[in-house]
Amino acid sequence: MSKNVENLLKSWEKKHRKGFTPYMVLVLLSEKEMYGYEIRQRLDELSGNMTFQESSIYQILKKFTKKGIVQAFSKKSPKGPDRKYYTLTESGETLLEKYSERYIFPTYSAVASIIQKKYPDILKGDNNA
Repeated sequence: MSKNVENLLKSWEKKHRKGFTPYMVLVLLSEKEMYGYEIRQRLDELSGNMTFQESSIYQILKKFTKKGIVQAFSKKSPKGPDRKYYTLTESGETLLEKYSERYIFPTYSAVASIIQKKYPDILKGDNNA
């Protein structure tokens, strides 16, 4: 792979992670209440080869809390001190729904259609092609 391609991939990954992480935090919190470290672990699992900084997750949560998108509360931990858990507020649910409806679903549909035609083996899970 050329150096130009590698540099572009690194740049795009950084921008993608920065721009998409707040959305993914909302998606995860729509499933269940979570604490910051748990969110980071789940993001790492879902992303495959990308890793997320815990400090970035907490910055997002702090910003969302100030804006009333999430609410925080303390809960006893099975071990150690109490943990700060986060959950979506009604505004957070609305934001997630509207953003998904306006941007994520249309983009996903368009990209999936093109990729399915261009790279059918990737979507089938055949990575040996």
